[in-house]
Amino acid sequence: MKFPGLCASLVLWAGSLLPAWAGQYVLLADQSNTVPVAVRVENGEPACNVEITVQGQPPFDREVRAPHYETRVVITPQDVELVTVSWRGRPRRVNEAVFNACPTLGQTQFSVVSDGRQVRANWDVLFASFSPDKAECVRTAFRAEGVRTEGYDLNDRQVTREDWKIHRALTQCDGFLAQKKAWGDQNPKSFACTLGGGLKTQCEGYYTATVNGKVQPVSYETAVQLHLNGVPVGSGVRELSASQAARVRRVQAEQARVAAEAAAKAKAEDDARAQLIRQAEEARVAAIKAKKDKEAADLAEKLAVLARVEEEEKARRSWLRKQLDNFKESSGIETTPRPKPVEKPEEKPAAKAHADKKGDKKDDKKDAKPDAGHH
Repeated sequence: MKFPGLCASLVLWAGSLLPAWAGQYVLLADQSNTVPVAVRVENGEPACNVEITVQGQPPFDREVRAPHYETRVVITPQDVELVTVSWRGRPRRVNEAVFNACPTLGQTQFSVVSDGRQVRANWDVLFASFSPDKAECVRTAFRAEGVRTEGYDLNDRQVTREDWKIHRALTQCDGFLAQKKAWGDQNPKSFACTLGGGLKTQCEGYYTATVNGKVQPVSYETAVQLHLNGVPVGSGVRELSASQAARVRRVQAEQARVAAEAAAKAKAEDDARAQLIRQAEEARVAAIKAKKDKEAADLAEKLAVLARVEEEEKARRSWLRKQLDNFKESSGIETTPRPKPVEKPEEKPAAKAHADKKGDKKDDKKDAKPDAGHH
């Protein structure tokens, strides 16, 4: 795919000879635009100061640091078609700190446009030529590197630091996608898999990287950024969180069902034992009651027999008495009943004791008389 003005070139940037895409950001007229400005520092100074001049504005100082030596400036173009930004190294003192001047001198230009539709259209055509996986990787790399495709004109022949970022993203994404993944050719977001023990479920692929000496899962964005920086990235497969949660719920439901069945069975057994005990107790109480009822019935029957015998005896004696009376009457024997003798009332104990005492005295006197006569 070729675009007017889009070409591969060689650029000397930060001491490295690298192929890059040529291009530059455009500025929207009468709007505030934030664009990157990167200066070329060949001596590898870790940090230094530059004086930047934006066309139509007073100069200002900026500190830039390795490895990119980049800063961002705000430009609001008015009634111009082209804005020039220039820079030169200049030392600067901030309090007690002194920043050396960057050994650099240069400039770049930004075109001013009324809108960015053509710029976005060119990028849309370029992304349409990529596979979906590569397009996603490149966009992720651009976000990590701060490349704004909606404002970067691929038809501008200037060479900038953004060219190197774009070239690196395009080439490194090819290598990133060529690496073998743990999920093979399947969609890493969701695919059928089998866990240990033959458990079938849904899995997802994930990336790994060594962090603080330990291999840990990392996001897709982090994996792409690490790959851009030359850090090895691995991959793995794990069960989807939703599938795992659903499986756990199924396992818990099955465990709850088994537990409920076991509890119901235990309760039924307890109820059956309680029923047997209750029935045995009821049978024991019924047997005792039946025994008592029988004993009461037997006693009542015996009493009834005795009562009947007594009545019969009374009836027999009455019949004999009547026969005797009839016999006496027919024989002229008086049948008037003999009066009962009058019983002598029993003496009271005190009176009886007094009488006994008097009797004893009489006996004493009787016994004493012969003695008196003897004298």
